[in-house]
Amino acid sequence: MTARRPSPGADWRKWPVMAALSRLRVSSLVGGGAWTLCSKLVSQALQLAMFIIAARILIPAEFGFYAFVSAFTVILVVFSECGWREFLLKSMQCEQRKNEVATMSTLSALLFTLVALVAAWGVAHVLGRVWEAWLIALYSLWIIPAALSGVYEGVLISRGQLHRQAQIRLLAEGCGFLFAVAGLWSGWGAYALVAGRLVMQGIYLLGAAVVARWWFIPRFDRRFTAELLEYSRHILLLRVMLQMRSYAGTLAIGSFLGLTDAGFYRAAERIVAAVSELIAEPARLLAWTLFRKAGAKGGDGASATLGAVATRFVLILMAVSLPVYIGLALVADHFVPLLLGDKWQPAAVLVVVLSFKQVFLVPSFVTEPLLSIAGTIRKAPTVALFNGCMSICMIVICAPFGVLAAALGQIVAALIALVTSMYLQSRHGGLHLRPTIMGCGSIFIACVPMAIGVSLIGYLAGGAELAPVWGLALQVLGGAVIYPAALYLLRKTAIEAPLPEAVLKDGRVTGAEA
Repeated sequence: MTARRPSPGADWRKWPVMAALSRLRVSSLVGGGAWTLCSKLVSQALQLAMFIIAARILIPAEFGFYAFVSAFTVILVVFSECGWREFLLKSMQCEQRKNEVATMSTLSALLFTLVALVAAWGVAHVLGRVWEAWLIALYSLWIIPAALSGVYEGVLISRGQLHRQAQIRLLAEGCGFLFAVAGLWSGWGAYALVAGRLVMQGIYLLGAAVVARWWFIPRFDRRFTAELLEYSRHILLLRVMLQMRSYAGTLAIGSFLGLTDAGFYRAAERIVAAVSELIAEPARLLAWTLFRKAGAKGGDGASATLGAVATRFVLILMAVSLPVYIGLALVADHFVPLLLGDKWQPAAVLVVVLSFKQVFLVPSFVTEPLLSIAGTIRKAPTVALFNGCMSICMIVICAPFGVLAAALGQIVAALIALVTSMYLQSRHGGLHLRPTIMGCGSIFIACVPMAIGVSLIGYLAGGAELAPVWGLALQVLGGAVIYPAALYLLRKTAIEAPLPEAVLKDGRVTGAEA
């Protein structure tokens, strides 16, 4: 009896589309980062489009309750994920331990799904809101696949398959968006948005399982579970503090100043956050990949290699992100009304302030992967708790004086977070402070001629009475030309700032060991 030959379409990697996509990457690292950035761009674009469509179709009360339920469920997902993905990324036994991690992920997700279902029951029987209760119950089905997807994502990243992970994300986001739009046009209301989220997560989980060629088998190891829970405790506190910082501003401003100012602040915060996510997520994924390779050296040279790689990475990250945030602040006055409409003009000044705030938070993007690989992640939660409390305190203190004062208070909180994060990375992660500070100063100097050029172009465009979109395009183009030229002239003190203890060259550490 002859074996059955697979059909030509059985190997999806040989499909013309996938073969063409694979040929686009220059290298596994650069290609993975490009694919990750592309997936984030598409995701942000689809989320923005979904927001506009839903706001036009749903009544304000229905859309508002959906936003509340979404925030509630996201917090439960943060609790259920518990840092399982990050544990796999830091572990050198990812392949051997992935079944145990997936088992713990499923169990924690089941627990928080039960919490959501209890909340749905309370809304239905205590408050008498039936359709709202069904919305919560439907959204609770998202928790398990979302948590399990994090584990599969950790496996793919640890294998260096960043481009595959990003391709799956693109496919899943597109399918979820189309399904949600179809549901909205069919009259499903807010249920369509939840259904789209479920479709997206289901396709992503299925695609990740197919690419990883792994269907997890429940497995439990008592000793390993204790180690896993000890690690997740630190990561969980970090994530909870991030969520608190995300929603504290809107809640405090809404309480002190009213919903209109809260809306302006949230709109500005969301615009800056959308830009930040495009930088932060690829940065974290690339940091995990690079730091894992540096930490795998072993011996006394591992800390020197990790510190050198981390220093170079932070400088490159600042060189990429600093002109983006400064550029956003420079064009905010024209960009915000063009994107949201003239009625959102008061949010433009808040975008300026929050963009500068975000500049000081960029180095913190790499704290989690750096300390995890260095084996000192237990030092992070205390600092995260302090920074989170400072951010919340500044909001509460400054909000009564106006929405602009609240935003300026966040700059103070971000400066404090910058100092504590840099100290943590240098003390417990091997980051070299002096070349990092010197390099960041040179990068800021390179942004000065860009800022002058962009401002001058904006002034001339306004005098020539160009359409806002064309004036904005000229400003972006001018900044894209001026900044790289200025950075190139300062490259010796910026990206190539000398390391005092070790110098990274051609993937090896030379010079004195740390």
